[in-house]
Amino acid sequence: MWVVRLVGPRRVEVYESGKPVRTVASNAELTAPGTLKNPVPVLALFDREVAHEATLRNLLQRRGYGRLDSVRAVAGRQGLVGA
Repeated sequence: MWVVRLVGPRRVEVYESGKPVRTVASNAELTAPGTLKNPVPVLALFDREVAHEATLRNLLQRRGYGRLDSVRAVAGRQGLVGA
């Protein structure tokens, strides 16, 4: 379980069964092996733009693209406008 602390320094407390609680700072990433494919920047839980970037990365990967530049390259090869 992740507990996002909104008061004081930006941080997330991570509770895992059988392990001591650990605190993850805002400049780090959270992982959930077996649940999430990509790490989640802690800052994405506080900053809308960072959250949008993380969401876009995940959506692109669902479609087989590593980055937005990959989509642009495919569009350019297909002669699509705006590539």
